[in-house]
Amino acid sequence: MRKKVAMIGVGKLGEPCAEAMSEYHDVVGYDVLPRRPLFPMKDTIEEAVKDRDFIFVGHLHHTTCSMTEDILQHI
Repeated sequence: MRKKVAMIGVGKLGEPCAEAMSEYHDVVGYDVLPRRPLFPMKDTIEEAVKDRDFIFVGHLHHTTCSMTEDILQHI
């Protein structure tokens, strides 16, 4: 059964993990930097996590640690 998955943090580690999951699940991503992975990216954390079954949060760079509070508000 396909699940809806959000990957927050689509960098060096998050992107390959999300791409592997996207072979079997409906994956969307969010990152503060522009990315062009093989799955759709969302413009905001709220859009990325809305109606998702699972939310993965990758390593947060020191400039994005304030995102944690945003993420928690939307799950």
